[in-house]
Amino acid sequence: MEFSMPQGAWATRIASLVTCGFLYQFSVRSRVQADAKMRFSNAGSAGAYARSPNKEPLMKPKLISLSAIAAFAIAASSICVIETVRAQQEPGMPLGSNPHLRSQSTGQAASSPGTTTVKKMSQKDVNFIQKAAGGGAQEVENGKMAEKQAKSAEVKSIAARLVSDHTRANNELTALAKQKGVTFNTGGVRAQNLGAGDFDKAYLKLQEEVHRSTIADFERAAKSSDDSEIKAWASKTLPTLKQHLAMVQAAEKKVR
Repeated sequence: MEFSMPQGAWATRIASLVTCGFLYQFSVRSRVQADAKMRFSNAGSAGAYARSPNKEPLMKPKLISLSAIAAFAIAASSICVIETVRAQQEPGMPLGSNPHLRSQSTGQAASSPGTTTVKKMSQKDVNFIQKAAGGGAQEVENGKMAEKQAKSAEVKSIAARLVSDHTRANNELTALAKQKGVTFNTGGVRAQNLGAGDFDKAYLKLQEEVHRSTIADFERAAKSSDDSEIKAWASKTLPTLKQHLAMVQAAEKKVR
């Protein structure tokens, strides 16, 4: 995996690590010197104790000095540990991408070899996919109904064309939505009730209204979708939708 860091961030990181090394070396030298002084002091402690009725004033400064050195050494070691962890977790790298810190990840799960990370979709693209899926399913159901109930052979032919085209578009959209991680359920979609009047006229009128609205939605997606594949699919489907509208408008003139 390749990543980049701002030049200033690298300089800060290197300076911190160099400081850490100096602090650690200083703490080690201090502890060695303290041990040497302690051994030297112990060698003459018997005489000092004999000359002083109270040995506490001689020992207390040494204990304080050793405690301070030990505290300094612990602080230096802590800085080293912090810098090591920070070096493992580079800026711009998700926490879960670092194999040493993966168990701490709270974001997206790391991708396994051969898998593709799903890019988060914008809400307007999610809405477009779901609306297009519902509308496409509705067109198929209405078309199947028209194939059975229409009196005009032309209306039946238009209905069959719409069923075929929208079924194909629905399958494409379902695959694309799965790839994008967008879900929808069109299993409950049923044909619309067109009333008891002239079925052919009612169906054609409905198709004109629906396709005008659908074309407007697809034109917006083709122009301003945040996802290049959604934009491409909308652009590819638009000509078919416009053909449907032209067919419906031509048929309306004949059945009036």
